[in-house]
Amino acid sequence: MTWGRWYAAQSHVLSTLWLSPLLAFVLAQLTYRVPYVLGMHLGALPGFIYTEQGKISALEINITMNLTFIVFTFGSMLVAIQIASAQLSPRIIATTLLRDNVIRFIVGLFTYGLVISLGARNRTETIPNFIISIAALWGLISVVAFLFLIDYAARLLRPLSIVRRLAERGLKVFDDVYPEAAGSQPDLPFLRTDALPAGRTIAHTGKSGIILAVNVTALVAGRLTPKYVKDLAALFDSHRMPHDLHDPKYADPATIAASTSHIINHLVAGFIATLPAEEVYHAAQARGFTWGAVRAPEQLLEDAHLGDRGFWKQVEHPELGRSFTYPGEAAIYNGSPWRISRRAPLLGEHNVEIFCGELGLSRAELSVLAEGSAV
Repeated sequence: MTWGRWYAAQSHVLSTLWLSPLLAFVLAQLTYRVPYVLGMHLGALPGFIYTEQGKISALEINITMNLTFIVFTFGSMLVAIQIASAQLSPRIIATTLLRDNVIRFIVGLFTYGLVISLGARNRTETIPNFIISIAALWGLISVVAFLFLIDYAARLLRPLSIVRRLAERGLKVFDDVYPEAAGSQPDLPFLRTDALPAGRTIAHTGKSGIILAVNVTALVAGRLTPKYVKDLAALFDSHRMPHDLHDPKYADPATIAASTSHIINHLVAGFIATLPAEEVYHAAQARGFTWGAVRAPEQLLEDAHLGDRGFWKQVEHPELGRSFTYPGEAAIYNGSPWRISRRAPLLGEHNVEIFCGELGLSRAELSVLAEGSAV
């Protein structure tokens, strides 16, 4: 199985709520069927000894309680997802709400209590008293779990809690990619900066797409193949940077994997740190490396590629007697050309149109709002 298929299967399993009840159903079946089949007559638990009528009453109460708890849990999750969908994307909802192990465990607990109570209720005359006691005890546990779930779900559904969970997952990715602490990196060597001139514009010929998942292990270690290391050595040589990547030991993938920190954090980081960002960016892409420069907003105005494609547009502001630079189209479409229809609106420019025309306020009411600094 490829990593992509494995990740898709794992993601599906982790984002489903039905797996936990299914496992609980199987476990409950085994709990009362195995002793029944094997003829095991275990005694009742102390404190959970009932008469014949008491057994029936206890089991029926457990069935009602667990069924109610399950309906309430799934109903609450449905409402929570509907509310959260107005503020959060489906992927965030699946990552936080549907993958929460506490909710999955409690749903499984309710399902186990329901199934074992149903099985015992239909066999009160032949089922071992031990199973009756387990069902009754599980009913008490379900009540406690239900009360805990109400408080837990209320805290979980807060936007701040969801953002915190996402941040924790993001920090874990950083830890996986950069396992060494920032202060533990070796000092970067002083390298030459009299590099060869880089090309001005590099055409991208690859396939564009949105990254949904990344194999971090393959990204960090698996990407460093002997060919990749050889290409890195050629890149460093073209800029007269000292390195040890011509050593024959780097023909062994195991050696490369063990030297990942040295190659990335020492050699590549040193190469990037001692050259202009634009030079590194173009030189690396010219050799097939998927590197890019991170620029400040004002530096984007001087980007040669954006300038060549006419990304920046001059828009007139007649009220100020000058023009301003606006970002243009994100992509160029031959069949549906894009243009800026007008300048950005001034503060309060459309108040009358919106408040009076769309919302139905009178001009007098709008004046009152303006005098009170409400608009």
